[in-house]
Amino acid sequence: MVAGERQPVATTRAIDALLSQACDRTYCDVPRIWNELIIRRQLSSASAKARRNLVEAMLEHGQAPHLALTGYPP
Repeated sequence: MVAGERQPVATTRAIDALLSQACDRTYCDVPRIWNELIIRRQLSSASAKARRNLVEAMLEHGQAPHLALTGYPP
């Protein structure tokens, strides 16, 4: 269901599209991450660590400027 209405899901692509729409509505105020190293299916260990650190910072320091990340790389 999306917004209380049943949706047809005949293909994996349709499920992906519905999930994306639901996430866009639910998490509309979060920053978009356009980094192909972070959003790909097979991550390098360095990218996985960076993504984990980012998620932790978002959860623990969501209200802090720059998510309380410092340095380069944080």
